[in-house]
Amino acid sequence: MTLKEWVLIWQEQYDAPSVRKTTYEAHRYVLENHILPRLGKGELAELTDGRIRRFYNQCRKNGNRRTDQPLSDVTMRHIMVLLRKILRQAVTDGLLATEPMADWSFYETKSVKTETLTVQEVTDYLDAAGQLGYGAMFTLALHYGLRQRELIALKWNDVDMEKPSLTVHAGRVVKEGKLVEYVGKVRELRLSPEDAALLEQEHAKYPSSEALFIHPGTLKPYSPNMVRLRHKWILEKAEIPHIRFEDLRHTCAVLALQNGMTTAELTYLQGRCRTTQTRQSYAKHMNQTQIKQKQKTASKQQYLKEEQQQAVQALDALLGF
Repeated sequence: MTLKEWVLIWQEQYDAPSVRKTTYEAHRYVLENHILPRLGKGELAELTDGRIRRFYNQCRKNGNRRTDQPLSDVTMRHIMVLLRKILRQAVTDGLLATEPMADWSFYETKSVKTETLTVQEVTDYLDAAGQLGYGAMFTLALHYGLRQRELIALKWNDVDMEKPSLTVHAGRVVKEGKLVEYVGKVRELRLSPEDAALLEQEHAKYPSSEALFIHPGTLKPYSPNMVRLRHKWILEKAEIPHIRFEDLRHTCAVLALQNGMTTAELTYLQGRCRTTQTRQSYAKHMNQTQIKQKQKTASKQQYLKEEQQQAVQALDALLGF
């Protein structure tokens, strides 16, 4: 089986059913313009780490097939991450014995560049949001760091008033005014009684609505543009200099860390992938207790590593190696 033959199967069985149409089209573009022209005719089982590295170097040098120019680091990352995903599925399906790209890493440590609100500005912002009728929506954004797409795709049945808690579905999106479910992680967040009461009041406005937040004119879920526009109105009413909607999420993270939340707790709260990524992104906002805990964990890991090495050496000596 060639790589191209496997890619066609992967697209139909794994990619199309699990991602949005725009994501599928982006994958198709990368495959047809970068991966398949150089690797597609080769046998899947013969795709080695060395062959992949030659492919990587070719793309870095003159990967743009129209201009014969190098590809950017961002484009290269998209190409290689997609290729690794395809090959990992081949291993899972038993078509490859080992993963050729097992040792590849594409993560780059970057500090989060943000403009966050102060505690007083948070108060002013939420007061203005409440006065404009959007208090519940933007309280969730600031208190729990929800992404915009997560916020507008919430359903009333995601709220458990007895606990109280909120279940966030990362794979659910708003598409053409409707809620659409895709594969994605799910996390349950504990709500404060005050925030739960706000959501109950919000639901009382439109009790028959499936979506938690709906536009009063269309009676459909908000679009991203609608949310950004209301964010702008809130900033203007509160007389706060402009910040992006995304900076509400970062404000949540910074204030949480400054108030003693651990990076592991913050990672779960905001639905991030890695605690290490959270720690690196917000290192300058961690308090001394968190820094000492990080150092203590690193020391413990180093100690265990040394103990393991000593055990291996002792075993080698015993066996006469």
